[in-house]
Amino acid sequence: MAQDELVIHSGQVTTTVGGGRIGGMSSARPTESERVEVRLVISEVDASERYEHLHVNDTFSVDGETWRLMDVRYFSAGQWEVVAVPVDTASTVTDQKNPGAPDAPDA
Repeated sequence: MAQDELVIHSGQVTTTVGGGRIGGMSSARPTESERVEVRLVISEVDASERYEHLHVNDTFSVDGETWRLMDVRYFSAGQWEVVAVPVDTASTVTDQKNPGAPDAPDA
């Protein structure tokens, strides 16, 4: 069964997709001139590792599946989580969050 959402926590490499794993390395809160950014580590099934620097709406792949970063939620100092959804459902989620957006289908 396919996952419909990933929640990736800061400082943990525990989120799994197929045989791959994802962990939250670091995050920079948005400023007036910069967008929020996160750094994730992705471990593939073949044990290769790579680091991704991502912003909201960027995509990344794990074990052949492509995901879109939808949100970064901040809690206390150093505590945050990233929410990602499969690319094929990302446009539906975006449309539900922004029903008046120009690309949203007419109801």
